[in-house]
Amino acid sequence: MLYFFNSPFVFSQKVENHTQIKSQLLPKIIEEYNHNKSKEDYFWSKTSETKMITSYHNTSPDFYDDFFYENVIFKPFSDLVNQINLKISSDCSLEKIWWNVYHKNDYADVHNHGPEKVSGVYLLNLNEKNTTVFLTKNECSFQTHDTDYAKEGEVLLFPSNLLHYVRPSKTRRITISFNISI
Repeated sequence: MLYFFNSPFVFSQKVENHTQIKSQLLPKIIEEYNHNKSKEDYFWSKTSETKMITSYHNTSPDFYDDFFYENVIFKPFSDLVNQINLKISSDCSLEKIWWNVYHKNDYADVHNHGPEKVSGVYLLNLNEKNTTVFLTKNECSFQTHDTDYAKEGEVLLFPSNLLHYVRPSKTRRITISFNISI
């Protein structure tokens, strides 16, 4: 479990092969986005005002290749585990992966990804400061923790139970989110 980390615990790492991954993956995501953007099961929320489109309910692990998995998920996760000397069992696995497309004024409401996992966000296409915000609760209120230091081509890893949201985008923003069971 990751409950022992001081919050917000967010690990950031640049993906060494980002340019190559982006050139291969961005056109595929845009094509899938254009094909599905009007389908309700791709909407982030039917009740929120955001128009963010996500493949959360419709993604296939086959959409991504082994090169992507190694560079974007497994290498950063392994580096995190080694850096903090985290003792985990060898049966960790990728539980879920999905892309998110934001346009001007799109956002993601406050949410978390559940307990006993590590979650990640890969900033595939970012033309502005990163607007992901993590929340921690003190005695009386929530405190926000910006991640505007994170740049395109970086992966943010964090305990899945950490509340977070995405402020409204100023431009198009495309991310890939994932959960790793531990």
